[in-house]
Amino acid sequence: PIFAEVRLGQLAVQKGTTPAIRNIGQQMIDDHGKVGDKLQAIATREGFTLPAKRSQDQQATYDRLAALNGKDFEASYLEELKSSHQQAISLFQNESQNGTDPQLRSFAQSTLPSLRHHQQMVSGAIKLM
Repeated sequence: PIFAEVRLGQLAVQKGTTPAIRNIGQQMIDDHGKVGDKLQAIATREGFTLPAKRSQDQQATYDRLAALNGKDFEASYLEELKSSHQQAISLFQNESQNGTDPQLRSFAQSTLPSLRHHQQMVSGAIKLM
């Protein structure tokens, strides 16, 4: 989901009709880009490869959002971020508590505050819609 968030953020910067949506999109690009770089560095050190392609679900989500405009796009984008961040928080919490690889466990612990901040930001934007 990290790389998908960057791509959806780019879409929000392009299609967002309000500064709030464009700002959220840019923050997703910046923050998830940094997280992706950190994860890639861990993968390189640990000798595993991250998926290079988006999953079918990620592509379908992108295509669905790309077809929308205006308030329909913004509402759907925020709902997607809310859902994806809930899922990410759950996965990262589990890894931070139960992970067996020390680097990945530390990565999950250090990333959780940013994910929670994003979730609060998105929830606040949804309330304003």
